[in-house]
Amino acid sequence: MSRPSLFYKSLRQKHSPTVFIGYYRQRLAESTSGLDRDNWKESIREFSYLLNRQKQGAGWIEKYENKIALAKSELRNLIENKETVLLVIVTGREIRVYGGLRQLGSVLYHDLGLQPPHSLLIEDYYISVTLDTILMFNPDHLFISCWDTQKAKVELTRFMMRLQDMNLNAITKNQVYEFRLWLNFHAPLIHEIAIDEVLRLVSTSG
Repeated sequence: MSRPSLFYKSLRQKHSPTVFIGYYRQRLAESTSGLDRDNWKESIREFSYLLNRQKQGAGWIEKYENKIALAKSELRNLIENKETVLLVIVTGREIRVYGGLRQLGSVLYHDLGLQPPHSLLIEDYYISVTLDTILMFNPDHLFISCWDTQKAKVELTRFMMRLQDMNLNAITKNQVYEFRLWLNFHAPLIHEIAIDEVLRLVSTSG
């Protein structure tokens, strides 16, 4: 038996109840479907089941969905129906365009229902791109951030300067939004804050 297996067996013998939660999809109980790192709502349902707090878990999700409904109503007055939205993060090594698989991309494209560029697959987590690809996407709204390193910050400055020379819709419409990197983390409370930040950024543009 491997060392990790012996460790988990020891936990089960010495501590009860014990639940090992893996990073990838894993069933936590016979009556649950499994923890999915790409579906935080399902994770809340899993944890609320384990803690016997199903009512509280369902209530939190309902509160979030109500917040989404209100935000979508506001965004209809701020973003035209056919305008596209792109999410970009500069790492210092590459330029990443995020799809809607998880994190802020999921909030933008799935929860808020914003329109990605036609050639972007929202099922993607992220793809590495060049400036030419950004120009091909030609978004009407551009959300952009960078990693918290000096190299990434320098690259972001260069990237923004080069964007100014491109005939990008988001540039000409003054609809480029710099956001704090932690808003792209994968956590329910961060998603909730991200909704407010998206509304704030879009409402102060133009």
